[in-house]
Amino acid sequence: MIRSLAAVMAVALVTQAAEAAEPVVYSGSGPWQMDYDKDSCHLARKFTHQDQQLVLMLNRMDTRASVEVQLMGDVVSGTAHGSLQIHVQFGLAEPPVSVPASYGVSAHMSVLTFQVGDPLETALPGEKHATWRVPSHRDPKQDGPRRNAITSIILHTDGMPAVRLETAAMGAPLAALDACMDDLMKSWGYDTTTMIEAVPAESPAQWIDPGDFPRDPLHTGQQAKLSFRLDVAADGRPTACRITGSTVDPEGKFAQATCAALMRRARFQPLRNEAGQPTTGWFFSQVRYVVPSP
Repeated sequence: MIRSLAAVMAVALVTQAAEAAEPVVYSGSGPWQMDYDKDSCHLARKFTHQDQQLVLMLNRMDTRASVEVQLMGDVVSGTAHGSLQIHVQFGLAEPPVSVPASYGVSAHMSVLTFQVGDPLETALPGEKHATWRVPSHRDPKQDGPRRNAITSIILHTDGMPAVRLETAAMGAPLAALDACMDDLMKSWGYDTTTMIEAVPAESPAQWIDPGDFPRDPLHTGQQAKLSFRLDVAADGRPTACRITGSTVDPEGKFAQATCAALMRRARFQPLRNEAGQPTTGWFFSQVRYVVPSP
Protein backbone atom coordinates (compact mmCIF):
# COMPACT_ATOMS: atom_id res chain seq x y z
CA MET A 1 0.00 0.00 0.00
CA ILE A 2 0.98 3.64 -0.28
CA ARG A 3 3.32 4.97 2.37
CA SER A 4 1.04 7.58 3.85
CA LEU A 5 2.13 10.83 5.40
CA ALA A 6 2.73 9.31 8.83
CA ALA A 7 4.26 12.24 10.64
CA VAL A 8 4.44 14.16 7.37
CA MET A 9 4.66 17.22 9.52
CA ALA A 10 7.67 15.85 11.43
CA VAL A 11 10.98 16.63 9.74
CA ALA A 12 14.14 14.72 10.64
CA LEU A 13 16.31 17.80 10.59
CA VAL A 14 15.17 19.67 13.66
CA THR A 15 16.38 23.18 14.32
CA GLN A 16 15.16 25.88 16.62
CA ALA A 17 12.90 28.38 14.87
CA ALA A 18 14.01 31.98 14.90
CA GLU A 19 12.43 34.11 17.56
CA ALA A 20 9.61 36.20 16.15
CA ALA A 21 6.71 38.35 17.25
CA GLU A 22 3.41 36.75 18.16
CA PRO A 23 2.06 35.18 14.95
CA VAL A 24 -0.80 36.82 13.09
CA VAL A 25 -3.71 34.37 13.21
CA TYR A 26 -5.41 33.38 9.95
CA SER A 27 -8.69 31.46 10.20
CA GLY A 28 -9.78 28.82 7.74
CA SER A 29 -12.19 30.09 5.10
CA GLY A 30 -14.23 27.34 3.50
CA PRO A 31 -13.42 23.63 3.29
CA TRP A 32 -10.29 21.92 2.02
CA GLN A 33 -10.37 21.41 -1.74
CA MET A 34 -8.85 18.31 -3.37
CA ASP A 35 -7.60 18.50 -6.96
CA TYR A 36 -6.77 15.26 -8.80
CA ASP A 37 -4.13 15.95 -11.46
CA LYS A 38 -2.88 13.19 -13.77
CA ASP A 39 0.53 13.20 -12.08
CA SER A 40 -0.11 14.69 -8.64
CA CYS A 41 -2.59 15.41 -5.85
CA HIS A 42 -3.25 18.92 -4.54
CA LEU A 43 -4.99 19.78 -1.27
CA ALA A 44 -5.72 23.47 -0.77
CA ARG A 45 -7.54 25.81 1.58
CA LYS A 46 -7.95 29.56 2.00
CA PHE A 47 -7.18 31.39 5.25
CA THR A 48 -8.10 34.97 6.12
CA HIS A 49 -7.11 37.71 8.58
CA GLN A 50 -9.16 40.89 8.25
CA ASP A 51 -8.77 41.79 4.55
CA GLN A 52 -5.69 39.61 4.05
CA GLN A 53 -5.90 36.20 2.40
CA LEU A 54 -3.47 33.28 2.22
CA VAL A 55 -3.77 29.99 0.35
CA LEU A 56 -2.08 26.87 1.67
CA MET A 57 -1.53 24.04 -0.81
CA LEU A 58 -0.14 20.57 -0.06
CA ASN A 59 1.14 18.69 -3.11
CA ARG A 60 2.04 15.02 -3.47
CA MET A 61 3.57 13.52 -6.59
CA ASP A 62 4.77 10.17 -5.23
CA THR A 63 4.46 7.64 -2.42
CA ARG A 64 7.10 9.07 -0.12
CA ALA A 65 6.36 10.28 3.39
CA SER A 66 6.89 13.89 2.39
CA VAL A 67 4.84 16.68 0.88
CA GLU A 68 5.53 19.89 -1.03
CA VAL A 69 3.99 22.90 0.69
CA GLN A 70 3.08 26.15 -1.05
CA LEU A 71 1.99 29.33 0.74
CA MET A 72 0.46 31.96 -1.55
CA GLY A 73 -0.65 35.54 -0.90
CA ASP A 74 0.37 39.18 -0.65
CA VAL A 75 1.98 38.72 2.77
CA VAL A 76 4.57 36.48 1.09
CA SER A 77 5.71 39.20 -1.33
CA GLY A 78 8.10 40.80 1.18
CA THR A 79 10.29 37.70 1.50
CA ALA A 80 13.73 37.51 -0.05
CA HIS A 81 13.53 36.37 -3.65
CA GLY A 82 15.31 33.17 -4.58
CA SER A 83 16.42 30.67 -1.92
CA LEU A 84 15.78 31.19 1.81
CA GLN A 85 15.00 29.35 5.03
CA ILE A 86 11.49 29.09 6.42
CA HIS A 87 10.72 28.21 10.04
CA VAL A 88 7.71 25.94 10.43
CA GLN A 89 5.83 24.33 13.30
CA PHE A 90 3.04 21.84 12.55
CA GLY A 91 0.91 21.69 15.69
CA LEU A 92 2.08 22.40 19.20
CA ALA A 93 3.18 18.79 19.78
CA GLU A 94 5.72 18.80 16.95
CA PRO A 95 9.07 20.58 17.20
CA PRO A 96 9.73 23.69 15.11
CA VAL A 97 11.90 23.07 12.06
CA SER A 98 13.84 25.13 9.56
CA VAL A 99 13.84 24.01 5.92
CA PRO A 100 14.98 25.49 2.60
CA ALA A 101 12.31 27.39 0.68
CA SER A 102 12.10 29.28 -2.58
CA TYR A 103 10.15 32.37 -3.61
CA GLY A 104 8.35 32.67 -6.91
CA VAL A 105 5.31 34.13 -8.64
CA SER A 106 2.46 32.05 -10.07
CA ALA A 107 -0.70 33.48 -11.64
CA HIS A 108 0.32 36.92 -10.30
CA MET A 109 0.49 35.56 -6.75
CA SER A 110 3.61 35.47 -4.55
CA VAL A 111 4.43 31.89 -3.61
CA LEU A 112 6.72 30.28 -1.03
CA THR A 113 7.50 26.63 -1.77
CA PHE A 114 9.21 24.13 0.53
CA GLN A 115 9.34 20.41 1.27
CA VAL A 116 8.55 18.71 4.58
CA GLY A 117 9.07 15.09 5.52
CA ASP A 118 12.39 13.27 5.38
CA PRO A 119 13.93 14.18 2.02
CA LEU A 120 17.67 13.48 2.04
CA GLU A 121 19.65 15.70 -0.27
CA THR A 122 22.82 14.19 -1.69
CA ALA A 123 25.19 16.29 -3.74
CA LEU A 124 26.59 14.91 -6.94
CA PRO A 125 30.30 14.08 -6.72
CA GLY A 126 32.62 16.79 -7.96
CA GLU A 127 30.90 20.01 -8.92
CA LYS A 128 27.66 20.62 -7.09
CA HIS A 129 25.39 20.75 -10.12
CA ALA A 130 22.52 18.68 -8.76
CA THR A 131 21.14 17.24 -5.55
CA TRP A 132 18.82 14.29 -5.02
CA ARG A 133 15.88 13.66 -2.77
CA VAL A 134 15.75 10.07 -1.61
CA PRO A 135 12.56 8.32 -0.33
CA SER A 136 11.86 8.29 3.39
CA HIS A 137 9.99 5.70 5.45
CA ARG A 138 7.35 6.20 8.14
CA ASP A 139 5.16 3.96 10.29
CA PRO A 140 1.53 4.28 9.07
CA LYS A 141 0.23 3.16 12.47
CA GLN A 142 1.30 6.50 13.94
CA ASP A 143 -0.53 8.56 11.33
CA GLY A 144 -3.94 9.13 12.88
CA PRO A 145 -3.04 10.47 16.33
CA ARG A 146 -0.19 12.66 15.09
CA ARG A 147 -2.22 14.09 12.23
CA ASN A 148 -5.22 14.90 14.40
CA ALA A 149 -2.93 16.61 16.89
CA ILE A 150 -2.00 19.10 14.18
CA THR A 151 -4.59 21.87 14.42
CA SER A 152 -2.46 24.82 13.33
CA ILE A 153 0.63 25.64 11.28
CA ILE A 154 3.02 28.44 12.23
CA LEU A 155 5.31 29.86 9.55
CA HIS A 156 7.96 32.57 9.64
CA THR A 157 10.76 33.73 7.37
CA ASP A 158 12.74 36.90 6.77
CA GLY A 159 10.61 39.64 5.27
CA MET A 160 7.32 37.98 6.24
CA PRO A 161 5.53 38.38 9.57
CA ALA A 162 4.98 35.16 11.49
CA VAL A 163 1.57 33.69 10.70
CA ARG A 164 -0.50 30.94 12.30
CA LEU A 165 -2.96 29.12 10.11
CA GLU A 166 -5.84 27.64 12.13
CA THR A 167 -6.31 24.40 10.17
CA ALA A 168 -8.36 22.32 12.64
CA ALA A 169 -7.42 18.63 12.92
CA MET A 170 -5.44 17.52 9.86
CA GLY A 171 -6.34 13.81 10.08
CA ALA A 172 -9.21 13.81 7.56
CA PRO A 173 -7.58 16.18 5.01
CA LEU A 174 -4.36 14.17 4.94
CA ALA A 175 -6.31 10.92 4.68
CA ALA A 176 -7.98 12.38 1.58
CA LEU A 177 -4.54 13.14 0.18
CA ASP A 178 -3.57 9.49 0.78
CA ALA A 179 -6.71 8.30 -1.01
CA CYS A 180 -5.87 10.49 -3.97
CA MET A 181 -2.41 8.92 -4.21
CA ASP A 182 -3.97 5.43 -4.02
CA ASP A 183 -6.17 6.32 -6.98
CA LEU A 184 -3.26 7.81 -8.93
CA MET A 185 -1.14 4.70 -8.41
CA LYS A 186 -3.93 2.60 -9.92
CA SER A 187 -4.31 5.01 -12.84
CA TRP A 188 -0.57 4.67 -13.55
CA GLY A 189 -0.95 0.90 -13.75
CA TYR A 190 0.81 0.22 -10.42
CA ASP A 191 -0.79 -2.71 -8.62
CA THR A 192 0.51 -2.33 -5.07
CA THR A 193 -0.54 -5.90 -4.22
CA THR A 194 1.83 -7.44 -6.79
CA MET A 195 4.34 -4.69 -7.64
CA ILE A 196 6.95 -3.15 -5.34
CA GLU A 197 9.00 0.02 -4.99
CA ALA A 198 12.38 -0.46 -6.65
CA VAL A 199 15.58 -0.11 -4.59
CA PRO A 200 18.57 1.56 -6.29
CA ALA A 201 21.55 -0.71 -6.87
CA GLU A 202 23.86 2.25 -6.24
CA SER A 203 23.62 5.84 -5.11
CA PRO A 204 21.27 7.81 -7.40
CA ALA A 205 23.92 10.54 -7.32
CA GLN A 206 25.78 8.47 -9.92
CA TRP A 207 22.92 8.63 -12.41
CA ILE A 208 23.37 12.26 -13.45
CA ASP A 209 26.71 14.00 -13.75
CA PRO A 210 27.66 17.65 -14.38
CA GLY A 211 27.87 17.00 -18.12
CA ASP A 212 24.12 16.31 -18.19
CA PHE A 213 23.25 19.89 -17.22
CA PRO A 214 21.59 21.37 -20.34
CA ARG A 215 24.04 23.76 -21.98
CA ASP A 216 21.81 26.78 -22.60
CA PRO A 217 20.28 26.90 -19.09
CA LEU A 218 23.75 26.43 -17.58
CA HIS A 219 25.12 29.41 -19.52
CA THR A 220 22.20 31.62 -18.49
CA GLY A 221 22.31 30.50 -14.84
CA GLN A 222 18.87 28.87 -14.96
CA GLN A 223 18.21 26.32 -12.22
CA ALA A 224 15.43 23.78 -11.87
CA LYS A 225 13.93 21.10 -9.64
CA LEU A 226 12.17 18.16 -11.28
CA SER A 227 10.09 15.29 -9.92
CA PHE A 228 10.07 12.05 -11.87
CA ARG A 229 8.96 8.45 -11.79
CA LEU A 230 10.48 5.38 -13.41
CA ASP A 231 8.84 2.12 -14.38
CA VAL A 232 11.27 -0.68 -13.49
CA ALA A 233 11.53 -4.20 -14.93
CA ALA A 234 12.22 -7.31 -12.86
CA ASP A 235 15.92 -7.19 -13.80
CA GLY A 236 16.27 -3.70 -12.30
CA ARG A 237 16.41 -1.72 -15.54
CA PRO A 238 14.07 1.23 -16.12
CA THR A 239 11.56 0.78 -18.93
CA ALA A 240 9.97 4.24 -18.90
CA CYS A 241 10.61 7.70 -17.44
CA ARG A 242 8.09 10.46 -16.83
CA ILE A 243 8.66 13.95 -15.45
CA THR A 244 5.79 14.61 -13.06
CA GLY A 245 6.62 18.17 -12.09
CA SER A 246 9.20 20.90 -12.57
CA THR A 247 9.80 24.39 -11.27
CA VAL A 248 11.09 26.05 -14.45
CA ASP A 249 11.48 24.20 -17.75
CA PRO A 250 9.49 25.95 -20.50
CA GLU A 251 11.43 24.34 -23.35
CA GLY A 252 11.63 20.90 -21.73
CA LYS A 253 15.43 20.81 -21.83
CA PHE A 254 15.81 19.76 -18.19
CA ALA A 255 13.13 17.08 -18.62
CA GLN A 256 14.77 15.67 -21.73
CA ALA A 257 18.25 15.63 -20.18
CA THR A 258 17.00 14.07 -16.94
CA CYS A 259 15.08 11.19 -18.51
CA ALA A 260 17.87 10.49 -21.01
CA ALA A 261 20.41 10.18 -18.19
CA LEU A 262 18.10 8.09 -15.99
CA MET A 263 17.22 5.62 -18.73
CA ARG A 264 20.90 5.24 -19.54
CA ARG A 265 22.37 4.93 -16.03
CA ALA A 266 19.70 4.13 -13.42
CA ARG A 267 19.91 0.57 -12.14
CA PHE A 268 18.01 -1.18 -9.36
CA GLN A 269 18.25 -4.36 -7.39
CA PRO A 270 16.34 -7.26 -9.00
CA LEU A 271 12.67 -7.01 -8.08
CA ARG A 272 11.11 -9.93 -6.22
CA ASN A 273 7.73 -10.20 -4.51
CA GLU A 274 7.12 -11.76 -1.10
CA ALA A 275 7.06 -15.22 -2.70
CA GLY A 276 10.45 -14.60 -4.29
CA GLN A 277 9.00 -14.38 -7.79
CA PRO A 278 10.15 -11.73 -10.31
CA THR A 279 7.89 -8.69 -10.46
CA THR A 280 7.93 -5.13 -11.74
CA GLY A 281 7.89 -1.87 -9.83
CA TRP A 282 8.36 1.86 -9.70
CA PHE A 283 10.72 4.51 -8.36
CA PHE A 284 9.97 8.14 -7.48
CA SER A 285 12.44 10.90 -6.72
CA GLN A 286 13.47 14.47 -7.45
CA VAL A 287 16.57 16.08 -8.86
CA ARG A 288 17.61 19.68 -8.41
CA TYR A 289 19.92 21.36 -10.93
CA VAL A 290 22.05 23.99 -9.23
CA VAL A 291 24.45 26.39 -10.94
CA PRO A 292 27.71 26.47 -8.95
CA SER A 293 28.75 29.72 -7.33
CA PRO A 294 31.58 31.44 -9.23
